[in-house]
Amino acid sequence: MHKTPPQQLSPQARTAPQHRRCPRLSASVTPPRRKKIAIDLQQTRAFLAVAEELHFGRAAERLGIAQPPLSRTIKQLEDRLGVQLFNRTTRFVSLTTAGSALVEPAREILRSVEKAKSTVRLAEEGDIGSVNLGFTMSSGHIHVSQLIRAMQQQAPGIKVELHGKVFSVEGISRVLSGKLDLALVYTDSLPPRLAGRVISLDRHVVVTPKDHPLTQLDRVTVEDIQNYEFVMLATQAGDFARENFMHWCHDAGFKPRVAQTVPDSITMAYCVDAGVGIAVSTTAALADVPDTSLVATPLETGHAPTPLVLVYHEENTSPALREVLRIAEEALPHAQFELQ
Repeated sequence: MHKTPPQQLSPQARTAPQHRRCPRLSASVTPPRRKKIAIDLQQTRAFLAVAEELHFGRAAERLGIAQPPLSRTIKQLEDRLGVQLFNRTTRFVSLTTAGSALVEPAREILRSVEKAKSTVRLAEEGDIGSVNLGFTMSSGHIHVSQLIRAMQQQAPGIKVELHGKVFSVEGISRVLSGKLDLALVYTDSLPPRLAGRVISLDRHVVVTPKDHPLTQLDRVTVEDIQNYEFVMLATQAGDFARENFMHWCHDAGFKPRVAQTVPDSITMAYCVDAGVGIAVSTTAALADVPDTSLVATPLETGHAPTPLVLVYHEENTSPALREVLRIAEEALPHAQFELQ
């Protein structure tokens, strides 16, 4: 039987390095997690007492405890940190390098704790905190500024976050949901769980240039204005005053002809002054308008004035809110109106 001779390697092949396949290594290596070290307040106070007194007996007396428990606490802290904090002999105590490095962070911990306790106490007493207040451009400027001024004088630690362009329906909804603490809105009724105080009763007026024929009348009815073109605020969902006016026009048998829509009461006033059209507004909205040659004639609607109400949630227990309501009781006017 013929045997195949073994393959002979050349001298170069015998000396050439042999390439072996190595196992593939992962591209990402997760570093080991650093162990978190927690120091409790008792240990922090014990350490600072010894660090400041440099005497275990005096430190124990300062803390109102016996010396053995204090020594055990310091030993537990050193074991937890893995370092020696004090050099101890029978005659004196001194800080190690690690102990000296810990002094200021330990003081900062206690300062932060005291600040937190003070903040909680002040918040509970209503001295600090924040309150979210929603209002509309036409209803809020004067009353909001009155309230803010009173807050700065009586409760400077409470921050009032202002949310503009919040109309009646939206304001009531956001107070119900807790997104607002307070809302200054036009409404004659409130849903369950909401409470409110009537700030003012706003009456509708017809705004015209001083030489307009309607200025000859002491009072204007809805029927008197049906043949004129109007400058009106842009439609906003929940604009109680605008919705009321549109209902009154509908009851009188006409739809207002709009010559121009505007974003705010000031622009409305300038358009009326320029002769673009007449406008129907409220006494509160006109309070924000600078002096012009316009005339505001009362509009006789056959309906009660529109109440401006400061609305809040009955179940909102925020001490800051209660303080704002207390200050609002003094700073804002009152009006008699029975809300439904």
